[in-house]
Amino acid sequence: MDFGYSLSYVFEDQAWVSKLAMLVLFMLLSAIPLLGLLALAVVLGYMVELVSNVRSGLPNPLPTWDGYETKFRTGGYLLIAW
Repeated sequence: MDFGYSLSYVFEDQAWVSKLAMLVLFMLLSAIPLLGLLALAVVLGYMVELVSNVRSGLPNPLPTWDGYETKFRTGGYLLIAW
């Protein structure tokens, strides 16, 4: 297992700043009651997609921020299961 790669793969993507900025925005929104659950579901869906991309061996595993409804649905299932 390459621990160095687990910290550096983010910076290999050309659009890493915008992708992480959206993640930070959703994490800040998750602090707001009720709206936060919706934002948290989207973040969890993003994380599931990220893990799937890493397992598939994609060269730039950071997912794009499109398909919010898919991320929300996937993250919502995970949030309910949690």
